[in-house]
Amino acid sequence: MAKMAVNPQYQGIGVGKVLCAHTIQAAKDLGAKVLWLVSSTQLTPALTMYRKLGFVEVPIGETEYSRADIKMEIVF
Repeated sequence: MAKMAVNPQYQGIGVGKVLCAHTIQAAKDLGAKVLWLVSSTQLTPALTMYRKLGFVEVPIGETEYSRADIKMEIVF
């Protein structure tokens, strides 16, 4: 998962959580074994949501996203 965003007027009401939960379910339905995302540690609300949905931090390695400094994944 990358570059997920919610319009500011809809932030704080659970839209991001619904989008993320649907993405997780779609990955499972498609037979994915792992779902990962990269983000920024400055995005505390997003990271909190990801953790609540089951993502755990893993080593980031290389990424094409210059602002990304954290990688998280769910293993199914």
